[in-house]
Amino acid sequence: KATAWLERMNQAEAIIAAAPADALTSIGSTSAMTGATIGSIPFVGSTGFGQMARNMVESPQRQAVRNAQETWVQGLLRSDTGAVYKDMEKADIVRAFFPQPGDSEEVIANKAAQRDGVRRSMHVRAGPGIERLERVPKADTSAPVKVMNDDDYNALKPGTRFITPDGKTGTKK
Repeated sequence: KATAWLERMNQAEAIIAAAPADALTSIGSTSAMTGATIGSIPFVGSTGFGQMARNMVESPQRQAVRNAQETWVQGLLRSDTGAVYKDMEKADIVRAFFPQPGDSEEVIANKAAQRDGVRRSMHVRAGPGIERLERVPKADTSAPVKVMNDDDYNALKPGTRFITPDGKTGTKK
């Protein structure tokens, strides 16, 4: 189990590392602030409706970061006990390990170091499973390339995934 959770945590870290700075915290943009507000409304934020409403106002980059953070937190919590955790408990872990509005550069660096410590500990728990996993070829899960105009699109190699300024995604033929 530790191997599977470690792999998910590593994938989450890669998504977070590639994200623009304004997607990293819940107030990186007006749409993210609105999404965070919707997510905090009792009996709405944790429902399917609340998730759908949040996704409608958050940027695709913020959605990806939020999902990566939640995946990382699940890896930490589920690997410890296997239990299901309440939304409030998961939100506390996100605040403890990921940049928040107003965090100093030192605090952000400390949080990254803490995440790395958890990841390294999980690597030890995974034991030989991680070595077997590293031999399995990885799928191409790279983030889509942002294209701003026809020149950007024409410069892409066939098969490259892209995202347009209005948030639509596609694959160049």
